[in-house]
Amino acid sequence: YLLSYALYSLTTEINHNTIIRQLANYVIRIEVKVNKLTEVFKALSDRNRLRIVLALTKYDELCACQLTELIQVTSATASRHMGVLISAKIVESRKDGRWVFYRLCKEQSDLNALIHWVELQLRNDSAAKLDEKDLAKITSIDPEELCREQRGAKCCS
Repeated sequence: YLLSYALYSLTTEINHNTIIRQLANYVIRIEVKVNKLTEVFKALSDRNRLRIVLALTKYDELCACQLTELIQVTSATASRHMGVLISAKIVESRKDGRWVFYRLCKEQSDLNALIHWVELQLRNDSAAKLDEKDLAKITSIDPEELCREQRGAKCCS
């Protein structure tokens, strides 16, 4: 009887430890998802960052100077906004020489539904429509010329 009880206790303890470990892992996974969701919503809570995301839904990718021109801020401020969007894994960047290009993260398929919902909510928004028109003008300008206008002659030399 004592041997059976000892074996039962040992098995039960191992099972309890396994269950506790599994629960801890589950809680950690939920916490990671909540933290990720919080980061995404914080990133999208800024008007200029939301404008950037909407612009990137219309174009496969845009260069930093185009986005800076769209939201009418300094390049340092635009860069800070892009850093937040990259950190939230909403946007990714690639460098081509001195140019930095941004696009929506393709691997974040779960974000696609959220971004699509945002697009639908703002489809009749007058400010969003104005941004679309402005962006059409901005993208028609050669990026070198746009950069020169933003930074002066020192930009492209």
